[in-house]
Amino acid sequence: EELGYLESHLGYYVKEIGMEDRKELAPDQIIDINYHDFIKSPLMQVKNIYHQLNFDMTIENENAIEHYLSKDQINSKSSHQYSLTEFGLDETIIKEQFRDYMLNYDF
Repeated sequence: EELGYLESHLGYYVKEIGMEDRKELAPDQIIDINYHDFIKSPLMQVKNIYHQLNFDMTIENENAIEHYLSKDQINSKSSHQYSLTEFGLDETIIKEQFRDYMLNYDF
């Protein structure tokens, strides 16, 4: 339970600092990636990142990424499911701590 408490407060602090620091950056200096989109279609997300950064996605890059992804699927482990209560956390409190972030990024 103590670990959950410490991690939630650290996450809140990092989020607050990050959101403030982000205000100092130009829009083209940061790229937002939705985790679920990345997991669903990693190659497409990497291609989008390359495009946003004005990098060339060569066939060699694409092949290397596809090769890595195919190996990663073979080596990937089963998924894990965790709950907030396992770590002594309350969903209402966590949602309030991260409310502005979640609203800003459509969670």
